Amino acid sequence: MAIARVRQVLFATVLLLTWVTPTTGGQERAPNGGIYGELLPFVGLDGVRLEVSGLGGGIFNVPSVVGDPETVVTGLSRAEHQELDELIRADIAEAFRTGGIPLLASDRSASELRPLLAIRIGWARVKPDVITVQVRIELLEAARLVKDQSRIVWSSMWGSTYNSISSGPDLAAVIRSVTRGQVTSFVGLYVRAHRAG
Repeated sequence: MAIARVRQVLFATVLLLTWVTPTTGGQERAPNGGIYGELLPFVGLDGVRLEVSGLGGGIFNVPSVVGDPETVVTGLSRAEHQELDELIRADIAEAFRTGGIPLLASDRSASELRPLLAIRIGWARVKPDVITVQVRIELLEAARLVKDQSRIVWSSMWGSTYNSISSGPDLAAVIRSVTRGQVTSFVGLYVRAHRAG
């Protein structure tokens, strides 16, 4: 008799928990029903704007350099910079398309408040045959200051930095690979936060 009563109580508890526990409607959830902390910055996003910096050409006025100063200083010629920029932007567009993430157009105005994915690509020659590569990716959201509600500031909601090393000839491939890896991490978290449950 006591065993039957225990079974009834257990069945009623499971039924009640199933009925009362809210469904999430999309976000991946922890066993306790909470949203994983790593996914919180991505919840509620409906696409992002994109800003890629660090690939643009510059003016290189370096004394006593034989050949193209840009190639000597950065390891890439102007044409290679442009080609790499196009390839990276195509990789990002493809990753966003595959992940179903809207890539929002930016009007570049001061009143633009939609979230921004900022990708900063940098590299430096530390030895004649060693170049360090760093790619920083950040999800930025607009926020109002508590003390001055009229001012908008940009706050980093999520970010990741990855460093790698190139020997020189493979520099463009290393930069592209590291950038693709960072974007893949962002897309994976965004998709997890928006996955239908």
